[in-house]
This record gives sequence, structure tokens and C-alpha cells, in this order.
Amino acid sequence: MSTLRKKIGIGNVADTLFCLFLVMSFLSERTNLGRLTMLLFIVICIFMIIIRARIVKLPTYFALEIIFIGYCILQILIGVTVDKNVSKDMIQTLLVCTLVYICVYNYAIFRNNFKHVLKLFFLSFVWAILINLLIDVGTLFENRSGNGIQIGGINIGGVISISVGWMAGICMVLATILYKNDKKKFWIIFLLLLLALVSSGTRKAFLFVPVAMLGWFYFGQHRRNIFKLFANMIVVLTLCIIGYYLTIYNATLYSIVGYRLENVVEYITNDKNDIDDASLLTRLSLIEAAKSALWERPLMGWGLDNFRYIFNNGGYYSHNNFLEILVSGGWIGFVIYYLKYLYIIVSLWIYRKYAGDRDKNMINVFLLLAIVMITLEYWQVTYYSRKFMMIWVLMLVYLQSLRALKKSKQLIIE
Repeated sequence: MSTLRKKIGIGNVADTLFCLFLVMSFLSERTNLGRLTMLLFIVICIFMIIIRARIVKLPTYFALEIIFIGYCILQILIGVTVDKNVSKDMIQTLLVCTLVYICVYNYAIFRNNFKHVLKLFFLSFVWAILINLLIDVGTLFENRSGNGIQIGGINIGGVISISVGWMAGICMVLATILYKNDKKKFWIIFLLLLLALVSSGTRKAFLFVPVAMLGWFYFGQHRRNIFKLFANMIVVLTLCIIGYYLTIYNATLYSIVGYRLENVVEYITNDKNDIDDASLLTRLSLIEAAKSALWERPLMGWGLDNFRYIFNNGGYYSHNNFLEILVSGGWIGFVIYYLKYLYIIVSLWIYRKYAGDRDKNMINVFLLLAIVMITLEYWQVTYYSRKFMMIWVLMLVYLQSLRALKKSKQLIIE
């Protein structure tokens, strides 16, 4: 088996299929090509498990993921779920997502090089974002989402604006880890990703921008103190204010994203009744409807994915992951679901106490990224989105690499 493994270079094959899977999950997720690349990646991961005759020990995060799915199945069995078919479909989606996350985790552990896997993840999505920009370059800054192209009857590109904005923002933050010693590369990548983010018009994803800049200006420094932190925060805030006014006073930028940011500022600072942004008003009304739904069934909810079918005639979900989970599973489901995030954040914080400067910087960036992603869930449903959720799996892989380094200290966080 060892000879066979060397001959076919299974690690290189797995790397290639991992990258293809990520690129196509962005550019063509809901096509047969997207499903095929996902299947091939799952197959190579299973093959790696067979060759090594073992599956890696899964962290508590996955147990919580499976418990949440089991809880949703229990809701159906005991008659809590109102529309059982809708819940069954979403449970099937979550099972596929969980299988993919476990495969990604196993693949990364078997590769035994976190920085290598992180860079493949980062480069795959950066190239996918740039390819999407090139495909839609003719309509750039005209529409928030392009039309894409067809190759052999398969749609490529035309990625929805939310996916473009979120992944561009996440990659910005990851760039502070991967290119902290290469100023030129970092700023080139940062500006390209900023272009993608602006063209998407996804206002919530702009929260990643100050995090990425703070990660670069502050956490990349060898000597840090509270005065440098405040100084860098002032620099970042100033740059963000300048950027905001650029989107307001430039007609092209204003039509794509400026008016959306302006309405958020008005929502925060002025009378809510003065808001005329249809998108924001729709989100606010859906959030209020979700709150009312939760009030009717606070303990166990209405069943997974039932909000949009019971309270919105099969239309939009609640646009709020917290309320979506609360309406679906009640407070019981909510606690089960969000414990997995708490597990990662607490684990990172514990290891931060024992980490050296290099790892401490990376942990700081991951903690900031985790906090931002959880905060943004107030305006976005993410629980079944593989692209967004895979970053949590990468944090788990990083925790395992830290665990291996600190094994001699017998630090137990499971």
C-alpha cells in the first residue's frame, strides 16, 4: 500500500480535488459539475481513510453538529415540526454538509500541514472570485450579480452578491495571516478583493475590511501595546470613513453600494421610519415576523426551515441566522447549534495563553474573524452554506495543530 500511495501521489491528488471542489463550489455550486467535484473530493478523502486504515478523531464540534441534526429529526418524530417534508429536505442538506466538513477535516489532518491547506483554501477562493469578476467584467458596477456564462450547458460564474462579498471579506482577513511578511502581495490581493466586495454591493461584508486592516497594521507587528492598538484603530477608522464618503460622492459607487451603506447609517443614527431602502425594510419585517413566530413556540420551535413556508408563503427565510435557528428549533435547538461556535472560541482563547508570538497573532486574527462572522449572522442565514461554514472547519484544523504542539503539556479542552 505504501508503494501504491507514493506512486499515485495521493496527497497531490487530494490537493487538486480539494482546490477544484472549492473553486466549483463558488462558481458553479448548484450544477452537475459542482456536485461532481464535491463527490470526487469526498471519494478521495474516503480513499485516504481506507489507505491509512483509520479516521482521525473528530473534535466536539462535529458531535454538536450531529446532535443538532438528530434534534431536528426528533422534532419530526414527536410531531413538533409543522411541514415535515421541508424539514426532511433541509436535514438531508445538513447531512451532506456535515459529511463534507468531516472530509475536509480528515483531509487537512492527513496532510499534516495547516499553512499548506489554509493557502490552498485561500488561493482557490481568490482565483474563483477573480474568475467571476472577469466573467462579469462587462457588467461590473452595473449590477450586483452578473449573469455568468454557459460552457457545455453548465452555468459558470454569475455568483450571487452575498457569496462574493462574504468570501472576498473572509479572504481579506486570511491574507493577513498568509502574507504578513509580504507587504506588496498583501496589498495587491487586498485591493483586488476590495474591488470584488464593492462590486457585490454586500454592505454587511464590509465589516471584514476593518478587521483585515487591523490584522495587518497591528497583529503583524513584533512589539505591541495598548497605545499602538488605539493608534492603529484610529488609522483603520479614518480609512473606513474616507472609503464610506468615496462611495457616497462617486455616482457609480453610490448606485452599487453607497446608497446601501448610507441607509444603514441612517438606520443607526436617525428615525427608523425615514428608511426607504426596500431591501433593508424587507429584512426588518422578516426579522419582526420571526420574533413573533418564536414567541408562539419558544421552547422547541416550528421545525427546521419552516419559517419561510409557514410565515412567508414559501418565500424568503428570516435573513437572520439567530432567529432562523430559534424559529426552527426553539431555545433548545439554538443552544445546541451555537455551542459549537462557543467550543471553537473558548478553545482558541485557552490556547492563546500558551502560544508563542507567531501563533498568538494567528489566534488573534481567527478570534476576530469568528466574532465578525457570528455578528454578521444577525443579517444573514448561514447554517447550511458550505462556503461560509468551512472556515470554522479550518479553525478546528488549526486547533488540532496547536493541540499536537502542546501535547506534552497535557492541555485538555475536549
